[in-house]
Amino acid sequence: MKLPVPIRLLKDRYFGESSRSEAFAKGRLAELSAYMEPEVASIAERAVVSLSAYQDPDYALLYLERLARYVGPKKAGCPFLSELAVRMDRRMRFDDVAALAMRALETGERSPAGAVCLIDMVGMLPPNAADQVTPVLSYLGWSRRAMSVSFDGSTPGGRKKAGTYALLKRVRMYSKRARIERAWVERWLHMVDRTMLKQHDAAVEVIRSADLINGTGATYHEGLDRWHAIVDRLIKPACDGVLCLENMAGTVQQAVKAAGTIPDSRQFDHLLVEIIGENAEAGAN
Repeated sequence: MKLPVPIRLLKDRYFGESSRSEAFAKGRLAELSAYMEPEVASIAERAVVSLSAYQDPDYALLYLERLARYVGPKKAGCPFLSELAVRMDRRMRFDDVAALAMRALETGERSPAGAVCLIDMVGMLPPNAADQVTPVLSYLGWSRRAMSVSFDGSTPGGRKKAGTYALLKRVRMYSKRARIERAWVERWLHMVDRTMLKQHDAAVEVIRSADLINGTGATYHEGLDRWHAIVDRLIKPACDGVLCLENMAGTVQQAVKAAGTIPDSRQFDHLLVEIIGENAEAGAN
């Protein structure tokens, strides 16, 4: 009997001969390390280990291929590569329930209760299934409703529960959440590339803007919303030439600092408008 395509792909990827070994990713790392500064090579080596544990060697290989856009034969290089490498590793290891469960198993301790939004739980489903449920959550106003999730790695029962949820990592890459996260990482890298062409010194501030996106639940979504606001209203217009900024680096830095320190969303929106307006005026003069 021929297996349905998704099941067959899962079987081949995770249980068959097509699964790549960690040695494959380490071999690619060795190729790139010859073109990296020692600090960056060390960061990349740790990232390969962490991403292989978080997902699999294929995922670590994706990280290396993204780094290879900036380092390698005939590449001009990126002076901010160490900062980008650290943040890309962190950004690719987003916190879903599988990650929280794995962390409890690794530490052997009870993890602090974390808030996970319902939209993120639904995001663990395949895209087609998630797309059916998401409008319902939105209609009911439950998308950002949080549920408390905690795992205890110190007891047999707790380890069994955590182990069950940790199995979700096997299908993580087929989920709606993984597809969205991948697109957002690519958008971040795209903005870094465009900023390097527009105002080279501002690229490091765009790289650091990824610090806004972390954690779980409302914290994660609030940071993500603010990051998209900064990109849509500041970084992208500046790269398009619609917004004239003499000091793009300083403007992005101000916006990111405001996003990370001001708790009220409306107050942040007003301040972002002010920051853009003040610096746009200075660029026009």
